[in-house]
Amino acid sequence: MSGAEQYQKNAHNVASNEQLVLLIFEKAITLMWEAREKLSEGQKVETVDTLHLVRRLFMELQASLDEEGGDVSENLNQLYVYILKEVATAGFKGDLQALENAIAVAEQLYEGFFEAFSISSNES
Repeated sequence: MSGAEQYQKNAHNVASNEQLVLLIFEKAITLMWEAREKLSEGQKVETVDTLHLVRRLFMELQASLDEEGGDVSENLNQLYVYILKEVATAGFKGDLQALENAIAVAEQLYEGFFEAFSISSNES
């Protein structure tokens, strides 16, 4: 294993909670774009495993919400539920628009988290 490969492997082992959230979003969004491409080509069956993984990633984000986080946690939970519903609809019905809806919300959340984490790390 090269030094760069070892570094990348170890980077995940020492990532902060904020970095892990961003990594999960990045992976989920990448997978949704891959599934969108396949759906647009009429390859619904080929998206099943990919969209299942996307749902698992968002369920992990949902499970990590702070139960005492008040309105912020509740709003994030509702957005995750929406994304999960749209991804499921895309998978079961081959609904491209539902997947695009999920992508749009996920990308906005990612940008918000990225900005918030950047601000908080600059203040530290």
